[in-house]
Amino acid sequence: MSLNGKDTKKLKTQPDKPPSVRVQLNALKLPTLKNILRFNHQNPFGNKAKLVVRILYLLKHGGYPRCPKCKYGRLKRRLHRRKDQSKFYCPGYPSGFREGDSFIHCNYTTETCEKESFVFDHSLNIIV
Repeated sequence: MSLNGKDTKKLKTQPDKPPSVRVQLNALKLPTLKNILRFNHQNPFGNKAKLVVRILYLLKHGGYPRCPKCKYGRLKRRLHRRKDQSKFYCPGYPSGFREGDSFIHCNYTTETCEKESFVFDHSLNIIV
């Protein structure tokens, strides 16, 4: 019993758990988060909160692979009102990053797509 007359619960001591992946990612700086996404060939643009959410999503679900036809574009999902009729397609890729550069279109489509697993560089020491 405590001094005020109420029972107190004993605090259970848990073995040291590593911090969650979200906490570990929030401790990193913005350029490091962008490099993690570049390492996995994903979109590195946005603020720190968006990058952390994007990395957590990709860690859980995986990322879409490169187009097997043009080798540069990323497959995207073309949604259909019936989910069983959705397809994956490659929109293409820009030929450069300067204003006025052209966009190379690709007409690749497929019924199925196997997502790539998301990995961290070993030098970061992130515990998943």
